Amino acid sequence: MTSNSIIKLSCIINFIDDKKIFSKGENSFECGYVKSFNYIPDVGILSGQVHASMKNKLYDVKIFFKDKNIEHASCICPTGLTKCHHMVSLLLHGHNNISVTDISCSWSKKSVRENDEVQ
Repeated sequence: MTSNSIIKLSCIINFIDDKKIFSKGENSFECGYVKSFNYIPDVGILSGQVHASMKNKLYDVKIFFKDKNIEHASCICPTGLTKCHHMVSLLLHGHNNISVTDISCSWSKKSVRENDEVQ
């Protein structure tokens, strides 16, 4: 875990404000459901794709920051107009992977198929 994380855990908890959603998002993060991840600090946008819980589907998630606080978030899942566990999963990934020394951070996990072809 990054000690100088840009995204504070307390900020995530305060924004989501729902233990059930937070717990489900935490499980999603721990299971590696974050497929892609991009952070643009100059504009304060964290975006990425998170796998659906039980479907072979990806959801686009965007988190908007203002003054180091989460201002707004959106996800294309059915509940993404409010707050969903995909947002939590991406935020936790950001919490663990973005530090104050990062100018620009982008990451994409290779699919199993891509990894097999390389070998």
